[in-house]
Amino acid sequence: MITIDDVALVVLSLIAVSVSLAYNWRLFLRKYAISIPVIAVIFFLYHSFLVFPIFVLSLISASMLYSLQFYLPFAVDFGLILYFLVAYGKTHSATPIDVTISLATILVMLEDKRIRDFSHNNDQSRGISKEREINRDYVQIGIGIIVLIFVLSLGLHDSAWLLTVAVLALYLLGNYFSNNGTNYLGNFLNSLERESTPLGIGAIWLAAGLLLAVGIVGNLEVLAIIIFILMVGDSLATIIGSSVRSPKLPYNRRKSVAGLLANFIPAAIFAFFLLGYAGIVFAAVGSVVESASRYPLDDNYMIPLVLAVTSFFI
Repeated sequence: MITIDDVALVVLSLIAVSVSLAYNWRLFLRKYAISIPVIAVIFFLYHSFLVFPIFVLSLISASMLYSLQFYLPFAVDFGLILYFLVAYGKTHSATPIDVTISLATILVMLEDKRIRDFSHNNDQSRGISKEREINRDYVQIGIGIIVLIFVLSLGLHDSAWLLTVAVLALYLLGNYFSNNGTNYLGNFLNSLERESTPLGIGAIWLAAGLLLAVGIVGNLEVLAIIIFILMVGDSLATIIGSSVRSPKLPYNRRKSVAGLLANFIPAAIFAFFLLGYAGIVFAAVGSVVESASRYPLDDNYMIPLVLAVTSFFI
């Protein structure tokens, strides 16, 4: 049965679509056309009218990244999610919201030429500055350990909501400090970014991948393994792979055997303690995906996507 709240959510979605098309129809028309089957599948899976405004507002926000126009649709999107969290968070899962934000963001990352160019520059700048790469990976490992502690402590339901809010806060911080890097925190964050790359473009891929995993995976141990490979194993692969001389991988000459093993061995140990031998399979798949991924499909998205799908077969 359709309620007044459902009608209000649809109306909000239509208003957002209309305003964005009036603002710049060339920027949004193709995205909305591509979005129709995507959002139809999301609604079919979750039967929630909330996914309509979340998808539209997330798509608009992602399209406006690194501009002042970003803040209005983001504020409406964030405010709507916070309201839903306060009003219904104890009884409703964040799953549909996480999947919706992830897919809307990735659609923009792949379709929008400006954002796609940022991703391409990010990929081309990989490894130019070894010091930057290693420093950013140490930070990522630290954040990954903190995320793992929260996830394993809070459980699936509460940690999903926490990660939803944390990812949205990350989007906000990236957009703000990309244009305001004159204070201590802004200077520090920008010092970790690759050359010719706006702040946080790689982190957005990671955040979108993390939300997809949180939304799809229904097993706490599997989710923890995905987070470990995504945030700890991936970083160890870069640190060791760039520091230890070893043969290049035949399927990706930009990656090395040392990097692959630096990802796989710690991940396999961690995963074995959580899932036994099945965990080692996840570690192996995740390590191979990380070492094989390349532009335009970032490893930060491909790792959780492939492992989430793998979880249905193991």
